[in-house]
Amino acid sequence: MEAPTPAQLRALRRGRLEVAILARGEGLPAYDLDGLHVSELRTSRGAGVAVADSHPFAVRDWVEPEELADQAWVVGASHGDSPEFGAWPGIAEPAVSFAVRDWPTRLGLVSAGLGIALVPGFAAPAVPHGVRWIPVRDQGDGLRRQVCAVTTHDASPAARAMVRALEDEVTESV
Repeated sequence: MEAPTPAQLRALRRGRLEVAILARGEGLPAYDLDGLHVSELRTSRGAGVAVADSHPFAVRDWVEPEELADQAWVVGASHGDSPEFGAWPGIAEPAVSFAVRDWPTRLGLVSAGLGIALVPGFAAPAVPHGVRWIPVRDQGDGLRRQVCAVTTHDASPAARAMVRALEDEVTESV
């Protein structure tokens, strides 16, 4: 289920979802995680940008944050007060070309060359054909966030196996 973090947490508490994936950290609300089990999915990959294979950044190994200021951005449409992935932090007035609700649409627009998108390193291996994930060289002023898998304390064996698989995936993809 792709949904804003508050909706995922409500579904988890109601038993309609077994594993929620969320981000915590700077610039994000302090979600109520009382009574839930939180497993940080640790990866050495920081945030990066998704670009079309035809974009000039696609041939690069990394980009500097200041190179992102003049780019067209495909961002996440806001769900009420729930934050979504926007442009790189520190860009005063980002040029937002599109604001869309779901990742497949966002990355499809990127693939079509209509902008770039902020993508956490955790999701880098999942970018589709026609899109390349490029790390942003962070000088300590970028995103300071953790990606976490959240379950109830009495999680099912399947939910616990899913969390272990996610932990293994992020460890292997570094």
